[in-house]
Amino acid sequence: MVKNIVFDLGNVIIDLDLDKTEQELKKIFGQNLGEKLENAGLEHLFTDYEKGLMREDEFLDQLQSIDANAISRRRIIDAWNAMLLGTTYHRLSMLKELKKTHSVFLLSNTNATHLDWVYDDLKKTYSISDFERQFFHKAYFSHLVNKRKPEPDIFEFVLKDAGIDPTETLFIDDNADNVAAASQWGIKCIHHRIGDEVCDVMSNFTGLSLS
Repeated sequence: MVKNIVFDLGNVIIDLDLDKTEQELKKIFGQNLGEKLENAGLEHLFTDYEKGLMREDEFLDQLQSIDANAISRRRIIDAWNAMLLGTTYHRLSMLKELKKTHSVFLLSNTNATHLDWVYDDLKKTYSISDFERQFFHKAYFSHLVNKRKPEPDIFEFVLKDAGIDPTETLFIDDNADNVAAASQWGIKCIHHRIGDEVCDVMSNFTGLSLS
């Protein structure tokens, strides 16, 4: 019996278009962005930022350092956030309904810049200023716990911190590697396909009317 549900954020609760950020960053830094990062010894910059190994200002400093042109921080932030498309009222309603019958958690690879955008968008669109408290029993963000999916220790950390049994836990994520890693802990998993609607997926799984 599933008592706990752990949701990924991007492409499950929040819609993403990863190509948009790649396109916008290449408009700023050129098509050889990857080569520039590697030459500067910054090939792990994005994953390091997701693991909270640097602050936002350090992340922006590093990006600015790879180009001789004066590039504003605002322009970089806008490009970095271009992938974020927002969520729907139905998904938020689904989370509220599930929270009445299950322990609901969030586990996301993210960073301070993206999370600020999410908070701002929820406040502007839905007047929500307490996202984590209102919709989840607890939220785990990679940059705050200094671990990221699919590293196995992040799943161990969540299970222990939340005090939940993996055999009673469902994890839903759009990344196959993350799903495979979670399943190694005995967690039930759903590989969420981009284009599917999570409300429908959860309705089918729980038998509740969530769509």
